Amino acid sequence: MAFRRLCIVALGGVALVLGACRSVQPAPAPVAGNVASESYRLGTYSAEFNSTLFNVDKAVRAACRRAKLIEKSRINRGNTCTYQFKDVDENTLQIVLNEKDGVVKIALRIGRTGDRASSQTLLAAIAEELALL
Repeated sequence: MAFRRLCIVALGGVALVLGACRSVQPAPAPVAGNVASESYRLGTYSAEFNSTLFNVDKAVRAACRRAKLIEKSRINRGNTCTYQFKDVDENTLQIVLNEKDGVVKIALRIGRTGDRASSQTLLAAIAEELALL
């Protein structure tokens, strides 16, 4: 009987500790009015802009310049742009823009595994730059 009581108390203690470690994160707020269909999947943060590829291209380059990112490559092919940037810590940032039917889809990936918070911050900076154009 004492052994059962000890097991129940131990399991209850473990449940309390694990419950205290769990944190509830609020849903992310939308970045801006001209951004639609935001999603984060397998390390890639993607969204859609209701703008032209030319304007989104300018906004991406301006936001990355403002963030002091080093541009390693930029490939423009008709309705697709691909960028590769590095930061001071040698983390890579890959950005892919695709234009289809007047909507530009942007895909951001920071590092190997992705970083949701940094991707959201960069997307907000791109949306700000786009609003200035």
